[in-house]
Amino acid sequence: MLFQAHLGWLRHERLIAVYLDSKRRLLRIERVSEGTRDSVPFDLNRIIQSGLEVGASGMLLVHNHPSGDPASSQPDKRAISRLSSVAADLDMHLIDALIVAGGECHSILNEWTKTVHDL
Repeated sequence: MLFQAHLGWLRHERLIAVYLDSKRRLLRIERVSEGTRDSVPFDLNRIIQSGLEVGASGMLLVHNHPSGDPASSQPDKRAISRLSSVAADLDMHLIDALIVAGGECHSILNEWTKTVHDL
């Protein structure tokens, strides 16, 4: 997978945004931020601004966990929830938020959907 190749080997966290048009064609892949071994800055304004600049109607966020644990953290969940809400207000859709770790790719949004269905 493309994201595994770009993020899987890093010893620090990196956040990437992938912007798509209304037909889900690629507009831009942007490195948003570099972090430490266990966290990465989440610049909501930069993510949204870049999406607006390219006229994105959808986006995908990807970051890695060098620890090898693909589970989403509470800060991951809070940041993605906030981004999803702000993006929706601007007619941008958060398609997914992925975590690359230990040879796996984990969907934060799929985790939420599964949790809701399990209730």
